[in-house]
Amino acid sequence: MAQPSSGGGGSNEQKEDTAQMEELLKLVGDYSPTVPEELISYYMRTCGTTCSDERVKKVIALATQKFIADIVNEAMQQAKIRTPAPKKGPPRLVLTTEDLAYALRSKGINMKKPSYFINNMNAK
Repeated sequence: MAQPSSGGGGSNEQKEDTAQMEELLKLVGDYSPTVPEELISYYMRTCGTTCSDERVKKVIALATQKFIADIVNEAMQQAKIRTPAPKKGPPRLVLTTEDLAYALRSKGINMKKPSYFINNMNAK
């Protein structure tokens, strides 16, 4: 088992981490996030936290955008697997709720349809 060093190694790592964080915050200063900052602020308040630094909100918005893009990409891949190849031309992909549920499950999120959706499908 590795033992922590008694030297100043941790201090150098901490300085490097701080420098990287400052660089990231500087880079997002001009970034215009796709996810509105008001939405980020709302969910931060819902979780019981606030942040007055707009750059931190932009980093959270960027991480949220990446998370959503990963889910959509995974759902698209699932739709491509599910869709048979047409004889000519590119396949017409249609994303279904099942594709989205599959992508969300891969991220650890379980999605269930409300009972009124299930009942409406059987009521025809």
